[in-house]
Amino acid sequence: MQAVIMAGGEGSRLRPLTCDLPKPMARLCGRPILDYILDLLKENGCEKAHITVKYLPQVITSYYRDYNDSQLSLRFVQEEKPLGTAGSVRAAAMGEIEDDFIVISGDAMCDFDLRAAYNAHKRRGAMATILVKSVPDPREYGLCDAEKDIIKGFVEKPSYAQAICDTANTGVYILNPKVLACIPKDKPFDFAKDLFPILLKNQIPIYTVKEDGYWCDIGDFGSYIQCQKDMLLGKVRCHIHGVRDEKGNIYKDDGHTIQSVLSAPCYIGHGVQIGPGCTIGPASVFDDCVSVAGGVKIRGGVMLQGAMVANGCDIKEALICQGASIKAGAQVFENAVVGANAVVDTQSVIKPGVKIWPNRKSAPGAVISEHLRINDARENVFGETGICGQMGVELTPEYCAKLGAVIASVSKNGKMMLACSEDNAAKVLKGALAAGALSTGGQVLDLGQTFLAAFRFCLQFGGCSLGVYLQGGEEASLTILEDCGLPCTRATERSIEAGLQRAEFTRCRWDRYLESVNMSGVLSMYEQEAIRHGGELGERFRVQVVSDNNKAGQMLQTVLQKLGCMQGGELIIQLTQSGQRASFINQGLTVEYEKLLLLCLTDEFSHGRDAVAPFWAPPVFDKVAKAYGQTLYRYFDCPADQSDTKARDLLRHSLWVNDGIILSLKVLHMLKTQGKTLQQALKELPAFGFVSHECPTNAPVLQVFARFKPKARPQQGIGEGIWMDENGKSILVRPLKNGKGLKVFCQAQDMEAAEEFALDIGRQVSENKG
Repeated sequence: MQAVIMAGGEGSRLRPLTCDLPKPMARLCGRPILDYILDLLKENGCEKAHITVKYLPQVITSYYRDYNDSQLSLRFVQEEKPLGTAGSVRAAAMGEIEDDFIVISGDAMCDFDLRAAYNAHKRRGAMATILVKSVPDPREYGLCDAEKDIIKGFVEKPSYAQAICDTANTGVYILNPKVLACIPKDKPFDFAKDLFPILLKNQIPIYTVKEDGYWCDIGDFGSYIQCQKDMLLGKVRCHIHGVRDEKGNIYKDDGHTIQSVLSAPCYIGHGVQIGPGCTIGPASVFDDCVSVAGGVKIRGGVMLQGAMVANGCDIKEALICQGASIKAGAQVFENAVVGANAVVDTQSVIKPGVKIWPNRKSAPGAVISEHLRINDARENVFGETGICGQMGVELTPEYCAKLGAVIASVSKNGKMMLACSEDNAAKVLKGALAAGALSTGGQVLDLGQTFLAAFRFCLQFGGCSLGVYLQGGEEASLTILEDCGLPCTRATERSIEAGLQRAEFTRCRWDRYLESVNMSGVLSMYEQEAIRHGGELGERFRVQVVSDNNKAGQMLQTVLQKLGCMQGGELIIQLTQSGQRASFINQGLTVEYEKLLLLCLTDEFSHGRDAVAPFWAPPVFDKVAKAYGQTLYRYFDCPADQSDTKARDLLRHSLWVNDGIILSLKVLHMLKTQGKTLQQALKELPAFGFVSHECPTNAPVLQVFARFKPKARPQQGIGEGIWMDENGKSILVRPLKNGKGLKVFCQAQDMEAAEEFALDIGRQVSENKG
């Protein structure tokens, strides 16, 4: 048996630890991660490992220069240029390996039964097998949706909205050498993004083996520290060099001086010195030659080779890198990282999540909450409507300035459009966003204070790849949109999250700052577009406009007057706060947004045009499209791939889908053109009611979601959630983007039945304890 170990990763999320160290060489309890992978391969009968290296390759090759093991031989293959995961494996295996082989990452800790998985792969005669494992939070993993151990589809690092299973691709594969022919030579090519979709398209089965063993994808400092805790607590089947005493502490050898009591389990490397009067908590790691003076408190911290901690320091679940020095009285808190050879000066405080880059030095007594690159991002940054939080608490000018700098850096052309609601607080935060964006040398197009629907329209004509709309109030939100006026993709969300976590954004010289450009005049284009959709309505309609948003209400009222409509009367148009949706009230009948939308879709279909709607739109829309021989495309709220590109492109020419003003005018124009009353037009539609609810849960959201999957309707590809059909009702269930519950959409014969069934699903969710 042979294996290819992918060891070329930079480990950017583990900086500053990996600034001068390849991620596979990051040490766990005194040994590089790669050491444990080699142990695992030997235990499972592997005879030769081909190791791909790219980032700082000499660090790996020099460490293993004298590696001599009769059971396992090593061969190193250096990538001269980036080839991707599959490309690097091809380069290592092509012409070298003739039988099925294992592919494994060199920077993830696991204790899988590789021999059993290999045998299962051979019995099936499989071309490719993926080892998968259930994970509590899917957003950092590629997920494999499988049925009877055969892959149906993949979704790469989704939000909860598209997480339809909890089985993660562990990056451990077993491949038949024939699949290498599908991988192009000298071209970047990945397994999950490129190779596996090709196999599925060619109807080549990809099998899964579900693993119950330990697996930790060491992607951040929390998992780096936790993995070592798990190793010390015996949760990982691995060999830690050293002898475990009766208390559970592991000592590498007797070359150490320990003058304080240790709370087991701890790891003590060679030459470690710990002075008197120290409080050493469990799961603390002291690599070789670490020096700890007297009166120090260390609770679950990791000290790498040669780190020094002076008198009276307090370190809690932090990482102190090789050669770093913590001077007297300093405090370093959870998930903080002090880089190699950095110095935390006397009485300094390093707050949780802060990273000190290598060779930097803090000032004496400094309280470091932002130094170089820090973990400033909050958990679950993006919710259903964007980045949400309490004004002045989570959403502050300081936070918005940093966010503005990150978004401008992520933007493809450095341009960003801004707008906000009418309150002063939103205006202040908009100014902070603009300041942050301008500090990168980017350009800010300021639309001023308006409503979200108008902002969506203007964003399409501003030449900006990204825009931010701030809705104020005590609970405020920042909606980040792409140039088509839709919420940004998951890839963009991840880029923004990464920029916030690492404070990575462009900075420019003082003389390169630009001024914000006032774009409020573009709103006149929006008004003209609304008029175009209304045509000439004349005095046929007497309309009353009701809206919580003054600007949206005034805009629609102005357009109706210019189109000749009379004010006041039997037809009431209600606009939502954002202006994105509308409903009609006529002669005591309430016509919801979904029915107005279906009226417009029917008009498109009747003219031989395909149309677009949100992914959650009622299934009756598809039924109507089919009746006219047309196609209804659906777009995602937060796509993890490019599968809804056609729908998003179509949406650019269908503004009425997400705009209550233009939707209302299109409906009125259609009624006039067809010579129908609203009631007559509605009678031609299928009867249905449609509601949506958010259902919170304290249980792991994917465990709750999994209860509904056996009832799922077959569907092509991976969407946002699953559709179910039950007793004449259609239900869409998907996880909320923040992972704290499910969102339920229900279509039934009427509103009452839809509401009742949606509430019943909500009760099932809330009663589920996981």
